[in-house]
This record gives sequence, structure tokens and C-alpha cells, in this order.
Amino acid sequence: MRFIPPALLALVLLSSCLSSFAPAQYAGAEIVPDAVRRGFASIKEEDCRSWLSVLAGDEFEGRGTGSPGYQKAADFMAAKFKSFGLKPGGEKGSWFQQVPFKRARLLTESSFCVLPDGRTRLTAGRDVTFFPAEAELEAPVVFLHARGVKARLKERKAIRGKIVIAFGVADTNRQLRFRLAARGVALLRVVEKVTPPRLEPVRRGSRRIVGEITIAAARRLAEALGVPEAVQDPGVAENEVKVIPGGDGKLKIRVESEIKSIGVPNVVAMLPGSDPELRHEFVVIGSHLDHLGKRGGTIFYGADDDGSGSTALLSVARAFARNGKAPRRSILFLAFCGEELGLVGSRYYTDHPLHPLENVVCELQLDMVGRNEENKRRGERPEENVMTTHLIGSKRLSTELHDLIIDQNRYVGFTFEYDEEDVYTRSDHYMFARKGIPVAFFFSGFHPDYHRPTDTVDKINFEKLANHARLVFLVAHAAADRKQRLTVDKKR
Repeated sequence: MRFIPPALLALVLLSSCLSSFAPAQYAGAEIVPDAVRRGFASIKEEDCRSWLSVLAGDEFEGRGTGSPGYQKAADFMAAKFKSFGLKPGGEKGSWFQQVPFKRARLLTESSFCVLPDGRTRLTAGRDVTFFPAEAELEAPVVFLHARGVKARLKERKAIRGKIVIAFGVADTNRQLRFRLAARGVALLRVVEKVTPPRLEPVRRGSRRIVGEITIAAARRLAEALGVPEAVQDPGVAENEVKVIPGGDGKLKIRVESEIKSIGVPNVVAMLPGSDPELRHEFVVIGSHLDHLGKRGGTIFYGADDDGSGSTALLSVARAFARNGKAPRRSILFLAFCGEELGLVGSRYYTDHPLHPLENVVCELQLDMVGRNEENKRRGERPEENVMTTHLIGSKRLSTELHDLIIDQNRYVGFTFEYDEEDVYTRSDHYMFARKGIPVAFFFSGFHPDYHRPTDTVDKINFEKLANHARLVFLVAHAAADRKQRLTVDKKR
């Protein structure tokens, strides 16, 4: 063994110790303060990879709300929170808040669409399928063609009271789909092959008809209505919606289901604050645990959406548990159900809070934080977005929250972008913002695998995922440890 002089040995040991506190921040980032160094250093890319491989693996089958795979994911999150030494923050001393749903099984033998000629039926489960409900209607039809993630509906009157046969909406945005379902009396998305009927969680009291129709069946319908051209692409421009009237005939739809009440859990963990006078106040950190589940034999893995956010949430939770002394205020960790169904879990939590909402200082949301943004139509390449992320909503209610994020980012080094503010209403933070609570939505951007079975673990940028966790840990700690709570100085 070669002799190492004592002075050199000391330098080597010092360098080794410092390296253990030097995670992969981006170039130019500053060394973190001593007060948060242990927690910051605990956030490891290899742990993120291990946890996400479980959450977005075959066993959890896409984590569809109300599915066995989702319950496995909820149990996994709760077990991790417990292993970190956190306290259960759910109902009756549990890790869960049960969100009421109705589980329904579509009855294909008594559900149908009758074409205007009164003779031909579309077969439920083959030509059409419906999300379970109890409804019957007869109404005129319109054919709608949409294109682009920012597509907006301008012809609202054209679909009011109509059955909407919609082309291309799966590649648009949730807000458009919500408005189509809300303003039309029924929404049938055109697909190559309908999803086989299955058990579905539906919101309590839901009677609206939403479903799928095959291209072949849509073509038969258009021909029966005398508008065969309605199924052809009318030359829709990027981010445009066109509505084509379906003639004078009407379509009759009946949906029947077998329904029973169930509960689907939000997962809730807590780190009590260290200040007896401030620990009743909370900083909330959230992600949504659900994704699109399994459709037929295809799993929608949801590695980025939002396995990445849930993995980051675990990393932040462990960082707080390992950091030593807790901040003055308490930290609440929330993994929501039903985000993909319309922010259901977060709406339920904010309408039925387990701690008074007036005591929530801010909510920090991690949703899709593991990919480099890619938009081929805009010519935006992933290699141009290695260090970028979107900061959404942080300026809307509290200038202090936004400034705090900018300040803490000097220890991580993200390049922030502000060009996705139109998704402000599309993740769980918005349910807190509607209550006047300052929010910040951390979002690394869209990519071609969004809501596709190809959103898989092998495409995740784990350095980016871990750096989101590091930044949120720093921001949450700073917000929770301030002497004065964040000021709300703007209206949402």
C-alpha cells in the first residue's frame, strides 16, 4: 500500500465528506446551507429509479383510480412514509382519506345506441362503449375535429344539447375534453377500437354520458344522418377545433350500469412542526398517484404522469425525515387519487380537509417532473430542455412564494420557463388555489409519450426528477420555517 502524507490524507477525507453532501445539482448551483444539507443530500437518483420502477411497473397496472393496481400503489406510498418515520395524516389515525366513488359495471346487454333510421343499433362493447352511468337521451349529433394540445372550443353554442362525436381530442387537452362533456349532452371519442367494458370508478351522482365509438361506427352514423363527409378530416389547423352539424336526425342512447359505493384513498402523511405556536400551520406538498390504468391488455404505465411526481414526493418526505430538526410549521404530504378523472381527490380533500384550510401556507405540486420537454410541431427538442422546467401559478396569489422559489433555486440551478400557464387549472394545486391558497406547480413539460402506453421508466431523466425533489424540499422548508407566513397579495 502506498504511503499517503497526513496532510494529503486529510484533504482526501475532507473531499470525500464534502462529496457525500454534493448531489448532482446543475452547473453553477451554490452549496446548500447547513440547516438543510442532510435532507438535501438524502435525495438520490438511484432511489428514485428504484421507487419509480415499482410505481410504474407491471404489478401496479397503470394505477387506475379504484383499481387493484391503484390500491397497491397507495399501500406502497403509505409503507414508505411509515418507513421514513412520518406520522399518518389520514382519517382515524390511518394513512388514507377515503374519497367516495361509485364503482360501476357497464351492462352491455341493455346499453345501446339506436341510429336515426330506427332499425340499426350500435352494439355496446363492440361499436361503442360508455363510462358507466345511468342515463337515457335522444338528441341531435355534431361531429367535432380537434388538433393540438392548446386546442380551444370557440363554437360553444354549436354543441350545446348535442351528442358530440369527437375526433382527435385524446391528443388535445383535459380542459377541452371537460368542456365538450359539460356542454354536450354526450361525448363519444372516436377510436380505432373501443376499450372493453370494465369496472370503472365514477363520481358520485354522475349521469353524463361519456364513451368511445369506433371509426367504422362513426362512419355508419354519419352516412345514416346524410353527412358522410363529416367523418373526413376538414383540414383542422394546429390548436383548432371545427364542428360539423350532423343533419336533422337524432341518436338515441341508453346506458345502464350495475353500481355500488366504494372509497378510493388519498394517501396522507405528516411531519409535525417544531414550533408549538406554529405547528398548526402547514405547507402541503402534493402529487397525483393515479394514471390511466389498464385498457384491454395494454398498461398505461404513467412513469412521468405522475409516477415521477409521486417518486419526487417520496424523496421530499424522506429528506424532511432525515434532515434533523423539523421546520417551525408542519409539512403535509398528499398523494391524490382521481386526478385523471378531473382532480377528484384534491377537490374532495379541499372540500373535506383533514386540517383547516386557513392554516395551509401554500401548496407545492409535483406533476410530470421527469422528462425533457419535446414538441416536434414547435421544433422543440429534448436535448434543449435538459435543465429547464416550468413554474406555473407561482405569481398568481403570492409574490413572496414566487420570490422564495427563485431564491432557493440558486442551490439547484433550473432554468425556469413560463410558457405553459394555460395548464394552470389542470393539476391538483388548482383545487387549493380556488380556496385562495398560494400554489406553485412544478412541471417539466409535455412529450410525445403523454397519455400513451409508452410513458415508461426507461425514458425518465432521473437527474431532473431528483432535482425537482431537491428544489421542492428547499422551498417547502423555507416556507415552513419562516417567522411570518407567506403573504397573499393577489387575487387568483
